[in-house]
Amino acid sequence: MMFIATNRLELPVEQQAKMIEAFRRSAPALRQFEGFQSFEILVSEDQSHMLAISHWANRAAYEAYINSDTFRKHHGGASSEQMQPHANITYYTGEVLS
Repeated sequence: MMFIATNRLELPVEQQAKMIEAFRRSAPALRQFEGFQSFEILVSEDQSHMLAISHWANRAAYEAYINSDTFRKHHGGASSEQMQPHANITYYTGEVLS
């Protein structure tokens, strides 16, 4: 089983490219965290929203990231608690079947 965090971002189309570039710059730093598996960014076909999806070995691995200095650096100095009112995060457990 794995732990998955999804963040739905509703951004104007003109801001989406900037957000994708910011994710491209910050995503490699996730590899330093034990239990990190993968990160993806999806843009809806109608471009109304984006999904940022991270896969972790377990919730503890994810929480190590969101409580880290790296997380604050990725989010302009804000802690996960400070980001919470702006986030639209859903958590899942799952597995890759093929």
